[in-house]
Order: sequence, then C-alpha cells, then structure tokens
Amino acid sequence: MKYNLIILHSESGSNLASIKLSETGIDKGKGLLMSGVVKAIESLLHELSMGQIHSFITHEKKILTYKHGFILVALICDKNDNTELNLPKIKRVAKLFNDHVDWNVWEGEIHIFDDLIEVAKKIFILSDEETISYINNSLMKMMNIFPEIYGYRIYYNYKKDSEYFRESNDFELVTFLKSKIIDSFVQKQKKLADLTSNFLDPDDIQLAFTDYDRFSIYVYHIAVNLDILIFLPGKLDPISDIEKFNKKFQEISEFYGL
Repeated sequence: MKYNLIILHSESGSNLASIKLSETGIDKGKGLLMSGVVKAIESLLHELSMGQIHSFITHEKKILTYKHGFILVALICDKNDNTELNLPKIKRVAKLFNDHVDWNVWEGEIHIFDDLIEVAKKIFILSDEETISYINNSLMKMMNIFPEIYGYRIYYNYKKDSEYFRESNDFELVTFLKSKIIDSFVQKQKKLADLTSNFLDPDDIQLAFTDYDRFSIYVYHIAVNLDILIFLPGKLDPISDIEKFNKKFQEISEFYGL
C-alpha cells in the first residue's frame, strides 16, 4: 500500500506537494513535517556522496526518495510494496515536475503544480494489477493504430499475465507466436539483464529487438518484473521502422509513470 507522495524543491526545501494516497496516509500537517525530514535525509546523503535513489525501511513502512534536477520526490509506502515498479513512477513524477518550470525565473508559486498533482496521484494510486490493466487497454488501442502488429503479450514477474492476437490469414505463424516457446525469450532477457546489471544502469536495458525473418519481437522492458512483447512482421528496420512503435510505447508507459 502507498501512503504519501511528497514533492520538494530540492534547493530551498519548499514543499510543492504533499499527496495523501490512502485513507491511512499522513494528513497534510504531518506531511509538511515529513517534508523537512526527507530534505534533511537527502542533504545528509548528498554530503556522503551516495547515489540518487534511496530506500529506507522503518518498522512498518518504507521511504523511497529520488532527486532529479530541482525536484526531490519521496514515496512513503508499505515495507513490502513493490519497489521495482514504484521506482520508475517516482522518476517519472520527478521529471514531470522538474520540466514544468523554468527554474531561473520561478518565484515560489505553488499553484502552478496543481494539474501535475492530479497526474501524480493517478500514477501512484493504481495497484500493480490496475496498472497492467490500463497498459493492456492502451496496447489494444495501439493495435488499432498499427494494423501490421500481430499481437502483444504482457509478462509480470516473468510470467505471462495477458495477451492479445488479431485474426490473421497466416494461421501457422500466429499459432506459433501464441505458443509457450516464446516464453523462453523473456527468460533469456532476464538472464541478459542479470548479466549486465553490474555494468549498466537498468534504464539502459530497456529495449530489445530481434528479427526472425518471418516475424520479429520487440521487447519493452518497463521494470525489473514487467515486460511487453510486441509481435511484428519480419525484416523491419530496427532504426527507422521501429521508431514509430517506440514512440507509442513511451506514451503508454510514461503516462503510468513506468
């Protein structure tokens, strides 16, 4: 369960938003107090030259913090909440707030963030299952835009969560794509991510494209435990042809903070 989302101006420590995400979350007054605690923790970590993303676990809760530009975001959630799916959302909210303002001329106005507060709330209030459901619906709309797509499959925790394939005259090919053989592709991706994790940031292991002549597989790695596979015709140019799919993928995933 997610309790509160706190968004600060990282230099001044000004509270830009203290968002209550559940009935058991901290009320606004205590949220302001918590903002001061988060800023103090961030300042300490900066002095110690530690990394950008931090996770602090108390007896009952977990606090995830992330700094991007002039924005510091802190998420207070259950200590057993899904860290890997929350971190991309935190990054997305931090970027949204940071890019919303010309900080060179900002004079401390808080009301200009009102619309973004509603977007941030919508991103975080969704459960993992609801997030996947929304992505599923968005992918269905994507297939209406691109009739060349054979279908898609969503993997959660490296297991197939949902899929959809359109009707095709190439019955043999679509039957093969629906088979469990393709599941091994995701396991290979997991092994690749594990192998490169010591050398690359997880954000750098986001996209994969493999062409098998008659068909190709495009993988969008959203989080450690969430992958989308798009099945496309073979012999596509991974630089020019794939870019249109990539842009639509980013619209889908970024809306949900992934």
